[in-house]
Amino acid sequence: MIFGILHHTARFDYKKLLRNKYLLLICIGFTVRIVASILFKGIDSDLDNLKNIAISLASESTSKIYETVDFAIYPPLHLFILYAIGKLNVLVGLNFDSYVYGLIIKAPIIIMDIMVGVGIYRTAFKRTNNNSAFVLGLMYILNPVAILFSSIWGIYDSIFIFFILICLEKLSEINNKNISLATLFFVLALSANPKGVVFFPIILFAYYEFFSDKKFDKKIKIDALKSILLVVLCVLAVFFLPFIKSLSVEKVTDSIKNMTMDFASVNAYNFFAFFRGNWVSTSEDFASLSFKTLSNIFGVITFISSFIFLFKIKNASKYCVTSAYIAVMTFMFTVRMHEKHFFTAVIFLLIAYIYTRNRAFSLLYILFSSTILLNCFDAILLAVSNDYTSIDKSLYVLSFINLILTVLLIIYSVKQIKGNSQIPQVVLNIPPKLINIDFEKIEFEKSTIFPKFTKKDYVFMLSITIIYAIIAFIRLGDNYGAKNYASLLENQEIIVEFDKPIRISRIQYLIGPTRESGMNISLSQDGIEWTDKQFVKVDGAFVWAEKDLSPIWILNHIILRNWKMFMRRTIPTLTDICLTQLWLKLRFAISKITLWG
Repeated sequence: MIFGILHHTARFDYKKLLRNKYLLLICIGFTVRIVASILFKGIDSDLDNLKNIAISLASESTSKIYETVDFAIYPPLHLFILYAIGKLNVLVGLNFDSYVYGLIIKAPIIIMDIMVGVGIYRTAFKRTNNNSAFVLGLMYILNPVAILFSSIWGIYDSIFIFFILICLEKLSEINNKNISLATLFFVLALSANPKGVVFFPIILFAYYEFFSDKKFDKKIKIDALKSILLVVLCVLAVFFLPFIKSLSVEKVTDSIKNMTMDFASVNAYNFFAFFRGNWVSTSEDFASLSFKTLSNIFGVITFISSFIFLFKIKNASKYCVTSAYIAVMTFMFTVRMHEKHFFTAVIFLLIAYIYTRNRAFSLLYILFSSTILLNCFDAILLAVSNDYTSIDKSLYVLSFINLILTVLLIIYSVKQIKGNSQIPQVVLNIPPKLINIDFEKIEFEKSTIFPKFTKKDYVFMLSITIIYAIIAFIRLGDNYGAKNYASLLENQEIIVEFDKPIRISRIQYLIGPTRESGMNISLSQDGIEWTDKQFVKVDGAFVWAEKDLSPIWILNHIILRNWKMFMRRTIPTLTDICLTQLWLKLRFAISKITLWG
């Protein structure tokens, strides 16, 4: 489509496009993502949730947005984007279920995702040749996981990643200007996704390095400090002041507690999944300690060890290597992780490779991308099949592989300390007779020699990318989800009234985050007198299933109430009368009526 538009542009030069790697990456990225969004609709419930939020925001005053508990877990920048989309939809009047509205919701994610690829190319271009930089950009642009998360699932992490990458780029050469810009993009990253706080050791060490550097005089440091404070205040003013009347720490904290799935692992193939913590409460014990306690211990270890890497690695790669280390360790050893949280970590491995030229990091990027892709396949398979045994073997195998790869990452990160990078270095020598400069008084910085990519390297990287790109989009399954959500508190009931008596012999339901739960179903002819008819036991998690009802019911009204919990806090979900729990908050939706006689 994009190339077709360019073709009809007057005097368009294809050769110029091929020479302009920036434009070529953008065209490839947009084409692949637009095609993917057309071919694969994604998960209806996730996309419809974003659509509903955009519509709700458009009708709310910004000062009252955080009074609605549904929005309290969303960071300000995220809400600003959805607010703008909601206002645009009010002006244009797009249908809720239209493809165009869904594409507009995903547009900011797709754009920023492509900008991440372009940023990778730009970073690599400064440190290697043009062709190698282009291949590295393609390794992200064509990564099936990046395409899946941005174009199909519509996950907003690419905005956060883009800001963190620019922050790291600025920190690679610290001066009074770059330290202020790094602060700006770090605060923007936090306003897009609060989990960016795990990278706080990076920016903290950058401040220490700048303000303790004797080559910057006192005036420069004071000016830099003023700039940093001004940047933080400006971002707070733009993104937080509009919500200040309704924003409170207590409300946000309570909302996160209520909406976060309190499980050691939520289909995330990490340390906790390997030790039977998938869909297990964080309060459950493991080796005499709860999963939550273990997670806190690992968090402290990661925080302290990250400073060791920052202090010991003596070149510009320390920020990228430490970022990759923090991101991977956070996913592997933190509770409440989903499979979608891991790709954020993997991107930093590619950046670490660009700075260190250590091929171990590029190989880890490819291998981790593969395990994430398989992890996502299993999550989709579980949602479609409602069969936990279908992922039992792959869960432990892939979790074990991820643990092995994490150990390798730690080893190669430590090697960066011992060798202070494996980059070959030479002393720059220039014959003094070439120009009339006293070279004896000039201290030359060491230059770097980068190994060039060979044809085998290109074939190897592109082959792997293409192979699992094909695998990624084959038989993804049906991700039909519930719609028209409304809040429902526990022990409340849902009543569905029909125009005339109907027969129901089977009912379909969508299950929330649980393996076992159930509900009482009562019937009524007049909506006043109710008779308990059947208890429906459901098991699974985020999957569609069906239940034969006995005997066949003829009814005008149906009520579902008195939730019975079996093993854990769970809410079942129906679609006929579709009840769903998102983020441990009870919700319901009437999606469709499917009747069998």
